[in-house]
Amino acid sequence: MSQNSFGDVPIEVNTHILSEEEEIIHGVLCIHEYWCWEGIYGQSIIYKEEGIDIQTRDNIESYVKQAY
Repeated sequence: MSQNSFGDVPIEVNTHILSEEEEIIHGVLCIHEYWCWEGIYGQSIIYKEEGIDIQTRDNIESYVKQAY
């Protein structure tokens, strides 16, 4: 896995990160990860909550639900 602006994001045992990209969603830096865990493929959006208000968090979550 490449180094990103978040430093070391913990990875669960047996999880393989297939790719990760930095993205800006509603003005917030996020990491978009594609992963595989025991034959299950998925993706995650990771962002730091500190300094983000509830409305921005809700906007990010709404965007992700619609886009992915």
